[in-house]
Order: sequence, then structure tokens, then C-alpha cells
Amino acid sequence: MKKGWQCLMHQFPWAQFLSDGAFKRVYKVWNNCCGAYEAMSVMDVDAIDDMRNLNLVGTELSVSVILSSLTKRNICPNFVVTRGVFTCRHEPPAALWGCKDDCAPGGLIYDEHAHPLNDHMPPPGKCGKMELCDNGDVEEFIRNHPDKMLTPWDCRNMLFQMAFALHVAADRFGLKHYDVKLLNFLLQSATDPTIAVGDHPHVVLRYGVGSHIFPDAPLGSQHCQTGRYGTAVLRSDTDGQPISLGQFTTLENTPPDFLILGNAAE
Repeated sequence: MKKGWQCLMHQFPWAQFLSDGAFKRVYKVWNNCCGAYEAMSVMDVDAIDDMRNLNLVGTELSVSVILSSLTKRNICPNFVVTRGVFTCRHEPPAALWGCKDDCAPGGLIYDEHAHPLNDHMPPPGKCGKMELCDNGDVEEFIRNHPDKMLTPWDCRNMLFQMAFALHVAADRFGLKHYDVKLLNFLLQSATDPTIAVGDHPHVVLRYGVGSHIFPDAPLGSQHCQTGRYGTAVLRSDTDGQPISLGQFTTLENTPPDFLILGNAAE
């Protein structure tokens, strides 16, 4: 799982900052080994451990890999695929990998003829390679939309995909997410032939729930994928048990019964 700087720069010669959260940063990277763009999530494990939240790293990685298997086996297409995990000693240098103020110091696209990243810069910390969702999260997508809102048709399409993914995760693995919000659903174009699902410009998905088949399941222009599982629980034996502090994540999205009933809520 350990990568040195030379190995990292050979495999990922270009990077662009995408976003950050409480515990990690996400970059768009060029993977030389497969000749494609990927997303790379970078976490400072030592800093997370200092805050006594190291269990979030394990949960994020384990749940991501487990749910990736559902997409790889064509059970549900609405999970971000995790393609690998590795560790390095230092964080990504903002001068080369980008930051909020300068997201793409190496340019907006990878150019194999450009100068490679500096061989003497320090490598990043714990990383996970993921499928690239080029349109970011749903909240960002709406914020950047010309009208700052989605059409009823797009809302219906996205909600169907979100609900189906959560249903499958609960049905197969007893998953409870505890942090369902627009930031935790990522979007990939379903119509752009350069990045469309399955590398095809025209995508049709057929969903089935029990005896109910949705032959023309709503996909629309965006393929919605569930991600970010740091607070998720896979144990079905917790069903019906009192809640704990672990179920309080994004406070403004906390279910009202949690706030009203406290640990009397289930």
C-alpha cells in the first residue's frame, strides 16, 4: 500500500484541486497506468487520529469498497467505484496539486508534453483512487446552474437514483448512511460521449425492485452516485437500538426526532 514520490509522479503526473471537507481533499488526477482521469481523495490520517476520529477513515474505506462491488457486479450503478488505496508520507503541495485559490496550477487538462511535477516535492498522505464524477456534487451542480435550480424532471431523475442506491445498500448490507445530503451525491454526465457511463454516449438503465421493473428508469442527463460514508453503519443488529452521538453528523440535516427525543430515539 505504500508509494514513494517517484512512483506517484510516474503514475499521476498531473493533478487539479476539486474540493475539500472536514477530513479530506479531493483532486482530479491523470492516471498514466490506465490513460484516464480519476478522482483522488487525500486524508491526513495523523491529524484525524489526533482528533480521535480514526474510525472514520476505516469506515469510509471499508464501506466504499463494499458498495463499489455492487456497481462492479451490475447490481446497482449508483455508487462511486473505489479503485485503490495507498499511503505516502506527506501532503500534496498546493503549488503543484492546487488549492481553493488556485485549483489548477498545472493547467485545466493533462498535457503529456508539459513539464512533469517536481521530483523533489513531498508526496501526499493517505489516498484513495476513485471513479471521477466530473460534475461534482449535487449542491455544487445546482449552485453553478444558470437558474440556481433544477427542473422537476431532473429532480425526479436524481431522487430516483438516490433512493435506489440507499435501498440497495440497506437491502444488501443493512447500511444506514446518517449523512444524506446533496453534498454526498456526486454527478457524472450521462450524455457527454467522452465521459458517459460505460463510455457510451447513449445510456439506458433498467432497474428492478422485487417484481417491479422500471424499463425506462429516469436517468436524464446526469448519472447520480452515492458517496462519502464516514458516518455510515453496516451492522443490521443496530436496528431498533437507541441512537448515540455517532448518528449526529451534519446538524442542520439531523432528523427532528433525534433532536427532540435524544437517545430515546431509535
